[in-house]
Amino acid sequence: MKTREYMSLSLKYDKAVVSSFFPLLRQGFQVEAQMGRSLKHLLCEQFKVEEEYPADRVKTIFLDGKPVDDVETAIIENGATPALSAAMPGLVGATFRRGGVLGAFRSGIT
Repeated sequence: MKTREYMSLSLKYDKAVVSSFFPLLRQGFQVEAQMGRSLKHLLCEQFKVEEEYPADRVKTIFLDGKPVDDVETAIIENGATPALSAAMPGLVGATFRRGGVLGAFRSGIT
C-alpha cells in the first residue's frame, strides 16, 4: 500500500504584493482528483479540508456553473469545475446560498 504525503502551503506576504496573486485566482488552476466521488469527499478526504469548514464557511458552491445545495450528492466528473465562495451579498447571494430559502428562484435565472 502506497503512503501519500500531504503538503501544506503557508504564504506570508506584504499587502502591497497580494494583488500579484489575483490573476491566478481569477483564471483558476487544475488539480488531480479522484473522479466519481462526491464534492464533500473531494474537499474533506482528498484535499484534507476539515469537515466543519465547508459546512460553516462555504455558503455558495457551483459545480460546472450550477448551484450545489448538497455536497454529499454532487458528484465530481472528469473536467469538472467547482467554485466555492463565502456568503455573497444581496438578493443574488441569498438566491444562490446553499440551502437558502430563496433557492426556488434559481430556475428563473439563466
